[in-house]
Amino acid sequence: MPLVIPTAVPDEMRIVRVHVAGAVVRRELYDVPAVARLGDAIERAGGPLVTADLDRINLAARVRDGQQITVPERTAAAAATSGGVPVRVNLNRADARELDTLPGIGPVTAERILAHRERHGSFSDPRELRDAGLVNSATWARISELAEAP
Repeated sequence: MPLVIPTAVPDEMRIVRVHVAGAVVRRELYDVPAVARLGDAIERAGGPLVTADLDRINLAARVRDGQQITVPERTAAAAATSGGVPVRVNLNRADARELDTLPGIGPVTAERILAHRERHGSFSDPRELRDAGLVNSATWARISELAEAP
């Protein structure tokens, strides 16, 4: 019987499995090369959402087998009050999760906005949220600089 000597597989050929979660398009498990960077794994997940706060993670760090990569979200409220650049949410492209980042918009209102968009088509102006009764004037005052359409 011949002697089998195990050989090391170069990192370039090894595949590791990572879990990409948080503010990305597709949150799930991905097989990536062992030499991949966090940024590579995030791109495999369809890229970051508009609400992603990529400044809070090191995109150049190497991935590890079994690692969970969570892309944090920058909420519109935090951006607006922190003096940072506000994250503008496009009412015609945002999903419920992105709409929920707007101050005063919770999951129920986000779903109402999506249902309205489905029934009536794209928004041509963010003021349609107020005019259609989807948000009250107090909420509109908080989000008017953060919502955009088209």
